Amino acid sequence: MKLHGRKTGRVNFYESGNSADIPSQSHVDFDSDEPDNVVISTILNMDYHRPVLDIDVSHNYVESSTEGHAHLYINEACSWEDYAEFLVAAAKIGLLEQGYVNAALGRKYTCVRLPHVKKGTPA
Repeated sequence: MKLHGRKTGRVNFYESGNSADIPSQSHVDFDSDEPDNVVISTILNMDYHRPVLDIDVSHNYVESSTEGHAHLYINEACSWEDYAEFLVAAAKIGLLEQGYVNAALGRKYTCVRLPHVKKGTPA
């Protein structure tokens, strides 16, 4: 797995073993003699992040026909209001293209090509 500049370190998890129980980044030991056990989003002297997400719902990740791109199917329902807010935030950080989000906001749904349909294939 490529880390793309993300930092790794050592965390001594609390009794629950749950990463949500780590109160702050200050608990990540970057100089431990023990093997690293976490990767964090922080890069470039703690000023920027490359998202690292622990997805806790059923989902499918399917590579698209464009190299390095993919489609993420999240198998949980949400309101259009919440989904639109997520889309806007995802565009803000570059996860989604702004044009894709603008089109989705206009039509009130998102869509992707089926895995067997390539760009440029006649409709």
